[in-house]
Amino acid sequence: MVCLQETKREVVNQEFCESLWPDKDFAWVYSRSNRASGGLITIWRNSVFAMDNQWGVSGALAIKGTWQGNIRNFILINIYAPSGSKDQQRLWEDIQDWNFGQQDDLWYVCGDFNTVTNQSERKGDNRLVSDKRSRNFCKFIANLELVDLPLLRRKYTWYKDNGTCCSRIDRFLISQKWCSLWPNLKRFGLKRTFSDHPQFCSKILEKKIGALSHSRSLTGGLIKRIFAPS
Repeated sequence: MVCLQETKREVVNQEFCESLWPDKDFAWVYSRSNRASGGLITIWRNSVFAMDNQWGVSGALAIKGTWQGNIRNFILINIYAPSGSKDQQRLWEDIQDWNFGQQDDLWYVCGDFNTVTNQSERKGDNRLVSDKRSRNFCKFIANLELVDLPLLRRKYTWYKDNGTCCSRIDRFLISQKWCSLWPNLKRFGLKRTFSDHPQFCSKILEKKIGALSHSRSLTGGLIKRIFAPS
């Protein structure tokens, strides 16, 4: 699966998605941008995930279906949150309303949340982190009982200019059930190229031999830009 944020595209079609995917085994959904602002695309393998439903609001695009033929109620939410405190809170409330009290659902919420949980997740910016925004975000994570998947290989996920300012505003949040089904699920920060956000990938580490790990990629995305997945 690939989740892309801030595509800045008002229209997305089959031909465009084909340019992002290595073969014909895929399906996709998108949320259009507001002119040159926002936009979300989620792409997945048809042979791995079968979508039953999709829904969304401004800043979030959700799909629900069956994973690998036998894992039902898999929900993936692709996020590009607004920066304003009131708009963020409205988004958190909308997503919480989607929960419907279904404890058996597998939630996977990823993307650019445009806020941090505390001051330590920001560097080089003299402005204090908004207590209200951080408090609302932490409450959102707690209310849905989500786990903040640790980021390996990187501490920050957004960089300004030459890296003098940086923060951790991109996250992978998973439900508790993920931890019991796949306890070896890890999130990696990859190389940063032309974007102010690096690429990210989550993997299930299945077998370790010495210093080597065999793994399969679960989801990945390039924040702020489009890339062709391998």
